[in-house]
Amino acid sequence: MSNIYVDKLNEAITVLGGEPVTEPAGNVYVAKLDEVIASLEALTYQAAIPAPPATEDYYLLTQVNPGDTGVTWRTLDDIAGSLQPYDPDLTAIASLTGSTGLLEKTATNTWKLDTTTYAPKANIFNNDGNPHIQNTDFNALPATYAAHYVAMGTGSTPIANGPPVPGATSFYGFTMGVGTPFTPSQFASQIYWPRSSKGGNPYLSVRFREDNAYWTEWQRIYAGYADSAGNAATTSQTTFGRLNVGSASGATEGQIRVPGMAGSPSILIAQNTGSPIIELKDGASPAHRWWLGQDTSGKNDGIFYVYDAQQAKMALTIDTSQNTFLTGGLNVGTASGAGAGELRMSAFAELSEMTAPAAGEANSGRLYLEDNGAGKTRLMIKFSTGAAQQIAIQP
Repeated sequence: MSNIYVDKLNEAITVLGGEPVTEPAGNVYVAKLDEVIASLEALTYQAAIPAPPATEDYYLLTQVNPGDTGVTWRTLDDIAGSLQPYDPDLTAIASLTGSTGLLEKTATNTWKLDTTTYAPKANIFNNDGNPHIQNTDFNALPATYAAHYVAMGTGSTPIANGPPVPGATSFYGFTMGVGTPFTPSQFASQIYWPRSSKGGNPYLSVRFREDNAYWTEWQRIYAGYADSAGNAATTSQTTFGRLNVGSASGATEGQIRVPGMAGSPSILIAQNTGSPIIELKDGASPAHRWWLGQDTSGKNDGIFYVYDAQQAKMALTIDTSQNTFLTGGLNVGTASGAGAGELRMSAFAELSEMTAPAAGEANSGRLYLEDNGAGKTRLMIKFSTGAAQQIAIQP
């Protein structure tokens, strides 16, 4: 028969870890009550929690080490190596979900896991870690700011949307951006150059993408005076005040000088008043010169003249009236020995009939052929007095 007192006693015994009474025999109840009393007496009386000192940060602990009892205040030094003090950053990290990632602090006591897959450092400049022949279209490059390699595909598939460099079949280069939070599809610049061993000259080309728009046309990077007709749209910027070519020196305003070596010609082009426009000079010493332009001596307003080896006087001049002047003799064919003003020929001189000329200068004579009026050709001489004499007539 159930007894409420027995039931409550059994409940207390169970809570304290004892065995409930199953039969009311002898003094079992009294013995069990003694167990309950002993257990209650083993509980240490807890004094009121004291106020912490005001000089340090303290932590309320009921047990620091196994076997400790009571309630005390402990400093950080007291609990060093035993417990981790509360830290809001650690609490935020502990609350993260996910199995892998890089910790990234985004604000005060706020963290997240960055699960982005980053290319190894060794691959940053190695086609962004991609296979050798992967990129064949500049408009389809990976959406990353990185170094890329673009080449013809299998079966010699041409590169699409690349810089217009003749003969180029592959390119090295970079895709760069303006910074976060923008992406390559919004703002970017591409700078690429040919792999010259596979074709094409190594010209740098650049294009841009602005505000989600399409890519601009490729442009070659300007190189100032290095630009030429072969790699620039215009050469109007190639203006020089003077130009010394190779080892040449001494060019003045408006002149071009090239080096004159033994046996090699040199060229001087000038535009100074009183100076030749074009001068050609050989490598002899002293040099022989050929000039086009004004005679600096003022003796003849020549358009072409040649100096002798000593550069003391002109040997040949063609003036603006197309008259030719020789300062020495003239040897024709294999003839030689002509002195100044002399003409020597190793073959015949052939004349044609003409109308009798006017008289020449004083103490001169003019030799010519004319028709005698009857169909015969005759050789004539006319003196400065105007008198003409027949030397011979056609038989």
